[in-house]
Amino acid sequence: MKCKKCNAEAMDHCDYCEKHAGLTGPLRSYILSFEPLEESRSRHAASEVSNLRDEIAITRALVEQRLNLISNNSELLAACGQVNSLLLTIEKLVQSCVKTEEKLGALLSKTAVVELATDMVTILSEELKAIEGYEAIVDRVGMRVMELVKNKGN
Repeated sequence: MKCKKCNAEAMDHCDYCEKHAGLTGPLRSYILSFEPLEESRSRHAASEVSNLRDEIAITRALVEQRLNLISNNSELLAACGQVNSLLLTIEKLVQSCVKTEEKLGALLSKTAVVELATDMVTILSEELKAIEGYEAIVDRVGMRVMELVKNKGN
């Protein structure tokens, strides 16, 4: 049998090939035949860091689909519980993903970023020491870097 979206061979017990069933891109863990979910998953899944990202993407797609079903105030009120539950699920998944990435070293803590910035300023100081008045330059650069680190949310 052929895929419903292209002329490639469809997988067993599925109307789609591997690509259109979602087995080659983000969310490979899911075979999605509902077209709006397939379209929205690529917007929500930016990378393939872990399966948690897949779960986050699919949950965001579900929130989007649920919100798109609302056409009046009554439906909005009726959907609040479901949407709230999905949003809480996303929050928990994101927290788990962040913790996992921190454990894998993919994210730096604020302290690690400050230490990195300090080390970079030290390197800059060592490299510029042959220039007259380098201390003032290093001080200005250091202050600017530390201000950037301070102003970034974490």
